[in-house]
Amino acid sequence: MLPSGRITTFYSYKGGTGRSMALANFAWIVAASGKRVLAIDWDLEAPGLHRFFRPFLTDSDLFETDGLIDAFWRFAASAVVKASFAQPNAREYKTEVSDALEDSTRRLNQQFAAGGYIDFICAGRQGATYSERVNTFDWKRFYELGGAEFLTATKKHLSERYDWILIDSRTGVSDTSGICTIQMPDSVVGCFTMNRQSVDGITAILQSIRDFRSPSVDGSEIKFFPLATRLENGESRRLEIARAYARGHMGKFLPSNAQSNPRAYWDKMEISYRPSYAFEEILAAFGDASGAKGAADSMLSQVEGMAQIVAGEPQLHMPEVLDEDRARVLELYAFDGRIPQAAPRAATEQEAEDSDFRRRVIAKQQVWRKSRFNWRYLLSRHELDLVADDDIRIFGRDVNMFITQSRRAHSLFKFIDRAFFACLAGFVLIALNYRTIYYWLSDEVIVRSSIGRILPSPEVMLAAPIAVLVMFGLIASVRDNLPYGVSSLAVLRLTLAGPFRWKILDYDMTAEEK
Repeated sequence: MLPSGRITTFYSYKGGTGRSMALANFAWIVAASGKRVLAIDWDLEAPGLHRFFRPFLTDSDLFETDGLIDAFWRFAASAVVKASFAQPNAREYKTEVSDALEDSTRRLNQQFAAGGYIDFICAGRQGATYSERVNTFDWKRFYELGGAEFLTATKKHLSERYDWILIDSRTGVSDTSGICTIQMPDSVVGCFTMNRQSVDGITAILQSIRDFRSPSVDGSEIKFFPLATRLENGESRRLEIARAYARGHMGKFLPSNAQSNPRAYWDKMEISYRPSYAFEEILAAFGDASGAKGAADSMLSQVEGMAQIVAGEPQLHMPEVLDEDRARVLELYAFDGRIPQAAPRAATEQEAEDSDFRRRVIAKQQVWRKSRFNWRYLLSRHELDLVADDDIRIFGRDVNMFITQSRRAHSLFKFIDRAFFACLAGFVLIALNYRTIYYWLSDEVIVRSSIGRILPSPEVMLAAPIAVLVMFGLIASVRDNLPYGVSSLAVLRLTLAGPFRWKILDYDMTAEEK
């Protein structure tokens, strides 16, 4: 049985809170950590989530891509045809969901490490008839035709296929926002700005969700994650007052593990307004520098903190992005009519190879983290030989630590390999010359002393090298420079295996994707 994915709705009472921005960045960060992610633009009246994914969509303007409203229309048309027949069973609803969503799901053109990816379902095919298809859809009739069962089957279908299902909900109170906040999600991220209308509005909505959800939807509770957005730091006194007002209203909605220390929660659940993000819908992974050039007070750092709270993973972070990759993506985000800049110098073949190597190192570091620091995913000897001083300066702290652990691992392997071969040589010498050794000991020991009675047996003598090998393994296990994540027991196993252990291979991004 596949693990159940988490359905999380990003909701705001009013528009302009940065709700879609928060969802898109959260999706990107968790996918980069190896998770299977589905992002759904359920804001049918004002879709915009696709703008954040624009550089990674083949049909970036969605002129030829079906979406959510098209899936609803397909289900409604099919249900009308079947209305005269018997009610469909659960299996038929599952088939309906699969057929309806298959044509609407697109995978982003981005290769993440450790098998992560983002699938995207847009609001609908954009064009002259889009608004008509949205405004003429009869939600009452949809439920009469089995819409509730269809949504329940959709929830089950998606939860079996993704680790995270993220819904960008319509603002305010409407049929679609009710579906997104009550029927579908396991948790709701409530985005609000620091003004009375936004705070009071989101408070009322979250309370109504809690009141309705607990007794009505399978008796299940729902988690809330209030998120303050677009904070202005220019008026510190007024911001302090607004903070106190908002936190006083939101306190009862904080997760249970944050009730005892709300300050720690709010320190990571505030996103400041930044003018540089006001013109184009840019992911923070490319809008801000990462790695050694990153900053603690950037938008990227703030959305990382938000992702850590919502995902419940304190170590979650965005992998480093190379400058050349960042520049390329920012070009794709830019307005077509912006002031042209001088064409960049074309990279040489060697520079292109160096960039490709750095991408592989960053990707492998992510696989290593996801594997809980398994030594098998450290850098190979060949990869370490290719790391240059320029790479060390470009990489940030996390990747440089990964390189250091790889070097420690190969130093450890060299030590235990020497011990293995030394003990193996001793074993072979004893086995080949046992009779000579035994008779020599007999002549020299038994005749001249009384300790001949305790002369080692053949089994004991042959086992001596193995005992010495174990001793070397124990010595290696207490070395000060053991690689991070390698336990003493693992060192002992590696020592006994010697050169016959599993080899660290060069990283193949195409194989990882498969």
